[in-house]
Amino acid sequence: MRIQSAKGFRAGPALALTCLLVSALSSAYGKRKLKEQEIIQRILHNYDWRVRPRGLNVSWPDTGGPVLVTVNIYLRSISKIDDVNMEYSTQFTFREEWVDARLAYGRFEDDSTEYDSLAIYLGYFSQVPPFVVLATSENSDQSQQIWMPDTFFQNEKEARRHLIDKPNVLIRIHKDGSVLYSVRWVSRTRIDGEVQALEHDLLMMAF
Repeated sequence: MRIQSAKGFRAGPALALTCLLVSALSSAYGKRKLKEQEIIQRILHNYDWRVRPRGLNVSWPDTGGPVLVTVNIYLRSISKIDDVNMEYSTQFTFREEWVDARLAYGRFEDDSTEYDSLAIYLGYFSQVPPFVVLATSENSDQSQQIWMPDTFFQNEKEARRHLIDKPNVLIRIHKDGSVLYSVRWVSRTRIDGEVQALEHDLLMMAF
């Protein structure tokens, strides 16, 4: 059936063209999803990793107080207990978590500044993933991109990261600005105390 107006105008082709245009706009705007690379570029723009993030303590109006860092260690093995040099070797996964508000990118999800009036009218906005992962290199000290806690082990003699097949390092940034840093270490550690006490503790851990 052909639809015509009072003046004989054929509305069929015009209506089909309008539907096609709306469908194309929906595909263009509705599937807008920010990629990890784009998000990382935006959050690191003008970011200075030498400046520590603001703390979360509201009683410190200027700095927010110290940055709260949660530490977790998964001990994989203890070996080479040397009672002559008073040292032993360990292998463990070391994790730290903290919040850096400068890295929060959840605001990009509702950021309509990049869109034209038609996109805003249709209600299409960006979608962001729950987290992004920063790439790391073997010489991560020279490629540092974000602020990280300066953690050390008091009785550690020597330590190294696992590099097989790639550096066993993970830096995950969530959209609320929380950061997870995970690394696998092999450490040679000084024994503070008696070797017999350490061996007893290890025996108790085995049960």
